[in-house]
This record gives sequence, structure tokens and C-alpha cells, in this order.
Amino acid sequence: MRGLSGRRWWFASGLVLAVALAALVPTTGDFGLTYDEPAYRYSQVLSAQWWEQLARARTGADLEKLLDPDALLYYWPYARFGINFHPPLAGQLNWLTYELFGSFMKDIPARRMASVFEFALTVAILFGFLTSRYGSWAGGVAAGSLLLMPRLYGQAHLIDTDTPGLLLWAATAVAFWKGLYDPKGWRWRIAVGVLVGL
Repeated sequence: MRGLSGRRWWFASGLVLAVALAALVPTTGDFGLTYDEPAYRYSQVLSAQWWEQLARARTGADLEKLLDPDALLYYWPYARFGINFHPPLAGQLNWLTYELFGSFMKDIPARRMASVFEFALTVAILFGFLTSRYGSWAGGVAAGSLLLMPRLYGQAHLIDTDTPGLLLWAATAVAFWKGLYDPKGWRWRIAVGVLVGL
């Protein structure tokens, strides 16, 4: 079976992304609070204070004060409870969705929107990758199976590290594949390095 390409591929992938968001967004606030979400939220609140001070920095001394090791240790408490504690990228994405949606959503659901977007993007990436190679039937079944997997569906509603990790690994796998087989693969090889670094 021939895969989709061009505008049809973009349209179909965008449609899958929209369906995934439609399935995830309405239930974002339905899940209870997990034991580690308050600690993750606290890390995000402190790092948001650091960003606010950085935006107000006007002199080199202000900047030097913010980059002082003690200041960084205070405002960036990520990994304080072990190496598997929330890495900064995941926390900053949660904080970003709080900034975007916090004015009309409750605090925790607004922060959870990052995981919702990350999982929806992962579903769309899987669909797009398989659709371009094996057709829309294979891509649709795989995307639907991933979206409706109970454990992942639930995980996509939490402030955690697993959902952003899933997105990054899915994007890395696709970039790696394209780096091997795309005629302009050098760009994808660079993307693999960046994605693995994240």
C-alpha cells in the first residue's frame, strides 16, 4: 500500500492531532492529584520567579546575581531528590502551559496541558511516520491504539516526565530513520543529536 505524502499527509496528520486533542483536553482536570505533582509545581513556581527576575535584569550585576550558584540552586530545584526527579525541560513546558491557560483553567489542569499536547503530538508523529510508509490504515490503527491505551491515556493527564520523554523518544526515532534514508539526511542526524540531548 502506498503511503500519503505532501498536503494530504499534512492534512491527515493535523486531523489526527486534532482528534487526539479532542479526546484528551476535556478530561484534563478529571484526574486526582498525584503524590509528586505538588513538588513538581513548586519547582515550576521557583523557576518562574527566576525567569521574572531575569526579564527585569538591567545590569551585568543583576545577571551575575541570578547566575550565582546559590541562586541557581535555590530557583532551579530540579533533581534535588534524585536524578529521576523532574528534569527542567518537562517542568518548563508545564509552566508554559500554565502561563497560557492558567487564566481560565485551574492551576494543576493548566500545568497538565503540557502532557496533553505532548501525548497528542506523539500520536500524530506515530500516525505520520507509519502513514508515509504503509498507508493511512496502518497509521490510523497505530495512532488509535496508542491514544486509547488506558495507561498512556491516563499518564497524558499528569504532570510527569514520562509523557515528554515519550514525545522526545518518538521524535528521535523518526529523525534517526529519516537521517538514514532521507536524501538530505544530515539535517535529521543533527536533529537526533539535539533530541537525544533534550
